[in-house]
Amino acid sequence: MELRARQLGEGSALVILHGLLGSSDNWLSPARRLAKRFRVCLFDLRNHGGSPHSDSMTLEELAGDVAESLDAAGISRVHLLGHSLGGKVAMEFALRHPDRVNGLAIIDIAPKAYQPRHVRLMQALLALDLSSFRNRTEVIRALEPAAPALPFRQWLAKNLETESSGGLKWKVNLPALLRNYPALTGAVRGGRQFHGRTLLLRGGKSDYVRNEDETLAREHFPKLEMRTIEGAGHWLHAEASGEFLESCEAFFAGGEGGLSAEP
Repeated sequence: MELRARQLGEGSALVILHGLLGSSDNWLSPARRLAKRFRVCLFDLRNHGGSPHSDSMTLEELAGDVAESLDAAGISRVHLLGHSLGGKVAMEFALRHPDRVNGLAIIDIAPKAYQPRHVRLMQALLALDLSSFRNRTEVIRALEPAAPALPFRQWLAKNLETESSGGLKWKVNLPALLRNYPALTGAVRGGRQFHGRTLLLRGGKSDYVRNEDETLAREHFPKLEMRTIEGAGHWLHAEASGEFLESCEAFFAGGEGGLSAEP
């Protein structure tokens, strides 16, 4: 599946993959800074943003979408950055296509299986009768029981769009996400090792990547370097944007000379 893509800047290609219920829109601000040095490609994962919808959604399929989209753009090798679900997709891609990745930045996710922590949230989104709401503000207010934090609810509401009739609808394919969620929360199963440079960047206040996860990550990515941004949670690029971008710029700049990625 060819994904909806946005491109900014010039230079060596840097692909950014967003997380569950996100889109390329969430990464425009950091992408603009990174675009001063790189050709930044922002993809919407399938069933998200402006990309096509599908009933099926496995990590293998998502990695395949990235490969197909790179082929369509004429890009052979990339720096690759993925956050949360996008980080899992990035890992899967690097393990299956190691010759296409110069450097891999994994943002606050490990290659392990996770508990399905967002099932109730997606059920709450699906349960909303959008025809009964006049605007996004009313939807944001209605989501408070399922998502008490206002900034998070405002972020979720970015998945809403206005229909030609004036009503609201979800851009994200919620039924498919909920149905495929067990596969998305499963462990990365690329079946190979990626021997290129790898950065695992985690938030000090996040529980997504624990100290013991480093051992498993190194089994897949022997050259892994794990760093922590203290004081940041799961959304490092928003909560500690300065330190986050400095870390990513330094990491990818260190690999612009060309790296070997072996199976």
